[in-house]
This record gives sequence, C-alpha cells and structure tokens, in this order.
Amino acid sequence: MTEVDRLRLQGRLLARGGDCAAATSIFQKVLELCPDDWECFLHYLGCLLEDAGSLCVGTKNDSTYPLKSMDSQVSHLTDEAFGSRLSNASSLVQKLLTEASDDTVRCPYLANIEIERRKLLHGKGDANKLTEALIEYFFRFGHLACFASDVETFLHILDLDKKTQLLEKLMECCERIPTNPRKTLGQHITVFKIQNIVGSMFTLPLNELETTAVKMTQLYCENLPLSKDLDAQESMYGEDLLSMACNLLVQLFWRTRHIGYLVESIMILEFGLAVRRHIWQYKILLLHLYSHWSSLPLAYEWYKTLDVKNILLESVSHHILPQMLSSPLWADSTDILRDYLRFMDDHFRESADLTFLAYRHRSYSKVIEFVQFKERLQQSSQYMMAKIEKSILQLKQKANNIEEEEGILESLKHGVQFLELSDEIGSKSLTFNEELQLRPWWTPTCDKNYLLEPFEGSSYCTQETLVRIFVFNIAYTNDVYSRGMYEEEFISRSEFINFRFKINYIVT
Repeated sequence: MTEVDRLRLQGRLLARGGDCAAATSIFQKVLELCPDDWECFLHYLGCLLEDAGSLCVGTKNDSTYPLKSMDSQVSHLTDEAFGSRLSNASSLVQKLLTEASDDTVRCPYLANIEIERRKLLHGKGDANKLTEALIEYFFRFGHLACFASDVETFLHILDLDKKTQLLEKLMECCERIPTNPRKTLGQHITVFKIQNIVGSMFTLPLNELETTAVKMTQLYCENLPLSKDLDAQESMYGEDLLSMACNLLVQLFWRTRHIGYLVESIMILEFGLAVRRHIWQYKILLLHLYSHWSSLPLAYEWYKTLDVKNILLESVSHHILPQMLSSPLWADSTDILRDYLRFMDDHFRESADLTFLAYRHRSYSKVIEFVQFKERLQQSSQYMMAKIEKSILQLKQKANNIEEEEGILESLKHGVQFLELSDEIGSKSLTFNEELQLRPWWTPTCDKNYLLEPFEGSSYCTQETLVRIFVFNIAYTNDVYSRGMYEEEFISRSEFINFRFKINYIVT
C-alpha cells in the first residue's frame, strides 16, 4: 500500500468516525500529493463543511464504493463559518493551481466550479461566477470527450436563462479560439453535448433540428482525414457526431411521425460502421432501431458483433434479451440464456478460489470486492428471470412432443421449483446490474419506448432519471405486496406484479 493509499484510507476512517477536522487535514495532504484526485477533493470539502450528504458515513454507504459526487446538503454552519471554510478551500485550490506543472490536471479547475456551486446552494453565491468558472474550464478542457460529463451536475443548478447565456458564450469560444483541427472538433462536439444536457435540442424548431443533424454529419465527414493514421481499434475523432445526429433524427421522427427520419438514422449509422467497424455505440443504436422496426434478426446480428462475454452478459444483454424472449426466435434466445447462465454458474463455482487467492496475496481490498461482487450476482434480478425464462423456452420448443414436455415438467418438480424460487425472491433484495446509461434516450428501460407515445417536448423522462433504477428490494408474504425503498432505488408495483405473474404462469 502506497503512502497516498494509506492516507486516503485514514481520511475515510476518520470521516466515518465523525472526526471531520482530522479527516480534512488528511485529505488536504492527499491533494497536495495528488492534485488531480477529484474524489478526494469532494471528501475534503465534505469534511471541511461537515456535510454528511457528501461523506461516506453512516450505514447506508459502503467505504469500498466510490463517493457519489455532488450529493451535498445545505450546510448547518453559520454564514460566517461557512464563508471562512470555503475561503480556506479556495486558498488550497489556488495553491494547487500554482504548483500544477501538468496542463492535463483538471481537478483544481473543477474544484473552483464546485466551490461556486456550494455558495449558490448556501444562498450566498453568484450564478455569474459559476458561469465564468465553467467557461474557464471550457477554455482549457472543452475539447476533451469527458467535458460534458464533468460539468453536467453543475449545469443543473443554473436556471434556463443562465443555461442559454452559457451556451451562447461557449459557441462564441468555439468560433473565437484559433486551435488545431482536433481541438476545434472536440469543442464543437462538447457544445452539442451541452445543448443536449440542458434540453435545448427538444425546444428547437423542426428546421433547426434538421440543420443541426446535417451539420453534425458534415462535420464528421469533413474531419475523417484526422483519423486516417489511427489503428482500426482506436476511437475516431468525431465519432460521437453520428450518434448525436442519429438521436436528432429519431427525435424528428417522434415529433413528425415521418418514417424517413428513422431510415436516415439507420443509414448514417450503417455508414459510420462501414468507415469503422468496431464502434459499439453505433451498434447499440442500430440494435434498438431495428428492434423498434420489429426486425429482430438484424438486431440480433448486430448484438452478436458486440462480442458480449463474461460480466458483459449481465450488464449488456438487456439490450436484446427482452425483445428476443417475446419473439419466435427461440433458438437464438436459448443461446443467449445458455451463455449467460453458464457464465454465472462458472463464476459462482470459481469465486471462492479467486477470493482465497487474493487473500493469500494480501490484497484485502480485492477480497472485499470479490465477495461483494459475488453477492450482487447472486441477487441479480436478471439471473432469477433467466432461470425462469430458460424453462419457459424449453416448454415452448418441446410443445409438439408430449413426452419431452412431461420430462421438462418433471425436472421442474411440476412447478414446485418455481414456488421455491418465488419464496427465495421474497426473502432477498434483488439487484439491477444492467448498465442502463448505455441505452438510447428513447428507450431508457426495457419496458419503456417513447417512440410509441405522443411527443411530450422537453418534459420527457430523461435517461439520467431512470438510470438510477439499479437496485430494488422485493418482499412478498401471504399475497401482500410491499416495496423497499433505499434512497432513489425502487421497483414499481406493476413491475413486481408482472414478475410474480410470470412465475405463477409456469406453476399453473
């Protein structure tokens, strides 16, 4: 364990023990050694302001999991104490900026933005200063692909007028700063992403939306020469542009119901994959577009090109599995379930050896990670569902042979096995391990498709809202439904009833 790792652990232990002053001092030492440690800065600021909302304290948080950035509460400190402590934080940030010799260090600049955000939350801030800090960050790092995700939380605190002003200034920066083509391209992509985050894309007139989609596609084509010397497996410059253009075309279809927009969205993605075959974002979008058209054989072909293996079977198969299970493609559905269940069974069988090996090598943090990882997989809702669906598929495939059908039912104890599984489900907290943030905006969950509904403008339920549905708790006793809610993690009553109905269907 390095000195920095030891200090991080010491600081977290002190914070969990409630000694915020000592923890603040430790986290400050870590920042002086590693000025680009953003998570450490959030810990430092949380301890400095005695903000329990941004600390890993209490029973609900786990010290082995990373901090949920930005989860802060209104400080209980007096205005004078709050201002004094933020002044200390600003002094530390300025010191880090002065000593930083690497232009790639982003944490101190993000720290300035976070300090302004905290002031606004406390009612003592100035939205203009927050905007200025965001623009300064854009000047330095606006060309990076991570810029939009870096500042997304900060944007949500601004009102609509400030967001509009910020967008206008960012556009001016793109036009005014003479840079190399790669940096200019990155800045334009960032502005498009910021427009999407603040929701301005959903308020644009149809003609402007079309113009923007065309501009994105042209920008992609014009900058293709920048990627000619890259390896075939490397990410291209500007590859995000076609994904964003596709999303705009799908939105145009949603608003107008003109099928041509969907055709064009598929065409530009197919074009992008003809240029570079290994861009998984295009494949996922195509998969969902073909699924929307009920062209599941094509969707499944693109899914297979993703080469989903191992843990990705747990986190990525949700893109295709629900559609396949409701289709007549039984053989392909069986292949997906068989590969998934084989991985799960192999992992459960080998996890004890992996844990013991980590313990022998004194990698104690890995021991904890392995145990927690196994628990999450054992409680996986998809794992439970896959075991049910596998038997359903077997019954469907053998429906023409009564003897084989009876054999399958006998192996299932004539439904008793599913009753036992139902009891098991009711006694544990199930987990969603799917990476829902990888899904397209129009289908943020498996059972939601906005394209089947009327256009609702910018008030649609965003992917960021629904992606929180990762872990849920089910209790079912004597036909009584109860829901366990932990912070922002839940399952709806209808989802629960559908799950129970599927089990009861097999039993009866």
